[in-house]
Amino acid sequence: MAQTTQGGIRFYLRVSTDTSGREKSPHEQSDDLARDAEHQQWTVHPDPYRDVGSASRYARGTRDGYERLVDDLRADRFGAGILGLWESSRGSRRVGEWAVLLDLLEDRGVRVWVHTHGRLYDPANGRDRRTMLEDAVDSEYESSKTSERLRRDAAALAREGRPTGRIPYGYERVYDVRGGKRVIVEQRPHPVEAEHVRELYRRLLAGDTFLAIEEDWARRGITTRYGKRWTNTHLASLALSPTNAGLRLHAPGARGRRHMGMGTVTKGQWPPLVDEADFLTVQRMLRDPARRTWRPGGARHWLSRIAVCGPCGRPLTVIERRGADRYRCGRGCVLVRKDQLDGWVESVLLEYLARPDVHAAISAHRSGADDELARLDTEIARLRLEMAEAERSDPESVHEARILAKLVERLAGQITDLEARQAELSTPSVLHGLVGEGAADRWAATDIHVRREVARAVFSPEWLGVVRVMRSATRGRHRVPAPVSDRVVFDRG
Repeated sequence: MAQTTQGGIRFYLRVSTDTSGREKSPHEQSDDLARDAEHQQWTVHPDPYRDVGSASRYARGTRDGYERLVDDLRADRFGAGILGLWESSRGSRRVGEWAVLLDLLEDRGVRVWVHTHGRLYDPANGRDRRTMLEDAVDSEYESSKTSERLRRDAAALAREGRPTGRIPYGYERVYDVRGGKRVIVEQRPHPVEAEHVRELYRRLLAGDTFLAIEEDWARRGITTRYGKRWTNTHLASLALSPTNAGLRLHAPGARGRRHMGMGTVTKGQWPPLVDEADFLTVQRMLRDPARRTWRPGGARHWLSRIAVCGPCGRPLTVIERRGADRYRCGRGCVLVRKDQLDGWVESVLLEYLARPDVHAAISAHRSGADDELARLDTEIARLRLEMAEAERSDPESVHEARILAKLVERLAGQITDLEARQAELSTPSVLHGLVGEGAADRWAATDIHVRREVARAVFSPEWLGVVRVMRSATRGRHRVPAPVSDRVVFDRG
C-alpha cells in the first residue's frame, strides 16, 4: 500500500556496501530508490544529490553533494517532502552531523525513506528519531572498528614491506584472485616507465634542473601515466618517493607529498629502480633549505655574488664600465673584467674537477658518509616531529608553557647540531656527475643555473676555496693591468 506524502522524494546517493559485501554504486542505489518511489507512487526529483567518497567519520575528502543538501535545507530550497537514502549510514556516520541533519529535516517537515529498511521515518516523531540516531551510533562504532582494522592492516603490510594503494609510476603489478579478492602477487619495474625514473635521478645527480628535465621530456613526448605533461611538482614528487629505492614508507595521517623522515621506513618486497645511496643524495639535495628555485632569465653571470672582494669581503656583482661587463664590489675596492675572471676561474675549476684525486676523494667521502647521513636524516626528522608536536600543544598554565618553551629550545638546538654534522658530511650532489675524465665536455653541456650551483659547492672552504679578487698591484693611468691569475686567491681559511 502506498504511503501518502506531499512533494515527492529526492535522493541522496553515495557508494555503499550491501549485506553480501558488494559495493552498491550511486547508479544502482538510484535504481533501487526509483523502484521504491514507483511502488509508493512518489514523484522523483530530477536532481539527486551525489557523492563518491566515504561517509565515514574518518573520511578526509569533501562531500559536495552532502554540503549542498544541508545548504538547501537551511535555505528552504530542498524541493521535496522526502529524503531518499539507500541505507541510513549514507546520511552520515558522524552522530553529531546526523543529528544536525535530522534537526534540519524536522524544521522543514521532510521525512526520510531508507531503502534497506523499507520504511519511512519522521524526524519529528520521537521513536523514529531515536531509531535513526541509534543507527548513527551503530554506524559510527562500526566505522571506528573498520578504521582501526585498516590501520592495523596497513601497519602490518608496512612492516612486511608489501606494496599497497595505487601502482607507483615506474612499476607494474601482477595480481591473483584469492577468496574472491584481488591480491598483489608481484610489483616489478615497468619496461618503459622504470627507465624514465632512472633517468630522472641520473640527471638530478648530474646537476640538471627540474625545468630542464620538464622541457626535455615534453620535447621527447614523455608524459605521465595519464598522458599529461610532467611538471616541476610532479617530478619532485617522483624523485622524493622512497618506493624508487625499494623502500616502504608508512606515515599514518600524513597528507600530500610524502618523503623520508615522515614515518617508518622498511625494505620493500620489490626491486629498487635506483641505488639507495643515489636516492638519499637526491633527497638531501631537494630538501636542503639553502636550495634555490631558478627561473629562466634569472641569473646571467656565473660568479656574481659567489666571488668576493679580497680587501672587504663583499660579494662581487656585475656592472658595465667603458663598454664591457666588469665585476665590482659594493665599496669599489676592486674592479675586474668579467670575461677575464670568468675564463680564468673556469679553467682552474675544470682542471680541479678532472683531477683523479678529487674524483676519488668525492667518491670516498660519499660512500663513507651514506650510513651516517641516513641515520642523521631519520633523527632530524624525529626531532622535528617532536618539536612540531610541542609547538602545537596548548599549555594549561604558565608553568607548563615555560616547560614547553624550554623543550622547543632544546630540540631546536639538537636539530641545529645534527644539521651542522649533516652539512659537514654531505658531498655537493651537483659534483657527482661532473668530476673525473671528461669534466670539460660535461661542463660545456650544463646551463648557467647548474654552473652556479657547482660554483657554490666548489668555491667553498671545504673544497677548492672561496674566490677572492685582490686589488691590482700595478697602479696609475697608463698602467698595464696585472693578470687575473695574479689577483685571485682561493681562500680555504
